[in-house]
Amino acid sequence: MSSLSKTDYLTLLNLNEINALLPQEMAQEYEEMSKEWCHLILNEKDFNLLAFAPNIKWYSICRCHLIADDGSTVHEHLHALIHFTNGSTMLAYKKKLQRTGTRLHSKTTFRKIICFDHAVGVLRYITCAKGQKPLRRDGDGLRGTPHSHYDRRVFKQDWLHSRGKQCCLVRTEISELASEGVKDLENYTSEHELHDKSTCRCDRGAEGIRRREKANEKRRQFYKTERGIEIRNNYKEKQIRKKKLITSLLKMGLNKKAELQRETILKLIDLL
Repeated sequence: MSSLSKTDYLTLLNLNEINALLPQEMAQEYEEMSKEWCHLILNEKDFNLLAFAPNIKWYSICRCHLIADDGSTVHEHLHALIHFTNGSTMLAYKKKLQRTGTRLHSKTTFRKIICFDHAVGVLRYITCAKGQKPLRRDGDGLRGTPHSHYDRRVFKQDWLHSRGKQCCLVRTEISELASEGVKDLENYTSEHELHDKSTCRCDRGAEGIRRREKANEKRRQFYKTERGIEIRNNYKEKQIRKKKLITSLLKMGLNKKAELQRETILKLIDLL
């Protein structure tokens, strides 16, 4: 359940003039200074702190959570595209907090923007109703469901969409608008690939793809080794034990559709 009401959320946005900005404006400012741009994944308890922080410019923002089968919610957080301006840096901001004895939540993360195409991707991500498909398994060993985005503050309401074919269409439109703000489009692969695809380290760049494939192959080879097989087997056995215990507890009368009850059970298991 969220500890930040919608009224308080909107009040913070309005007080600090946090609005979705033109992609063209974002392009101009990125070319002027491409450092210190971040995809901010923000625990909602830290929003009040970050919202009032000086020298942070916000380009788009949304709230995000996981909705259980019974309608309850968990993992409340926010996503935003931000830029530390006027010579400020993410590291300097964190050190300033340390000097005052203030600590950000452990889940609050500043993911570095690798290229302008990456920034466009974050804008598209915020416009989507669903978050990224889970790459890792939950504590019960099963694939979880994507988080849900809500209260999305984006430049065009037409961009709000559900995951599917519209994801590519919305990204294309955002990229085309952003390309109007760059000084020289020849510095990029195209208006739909606003980076040098042949050398870029982002997920869509050739170097990024090469690194990811190399890491995946290294991981696959490791799990073929004696140690890797042992780890996989131990993991499977642990998940089987957990599922048996969860099944037994659910038969005691708990709501079978209450995902949050299941999470509580898993936390109790970890304490055993």
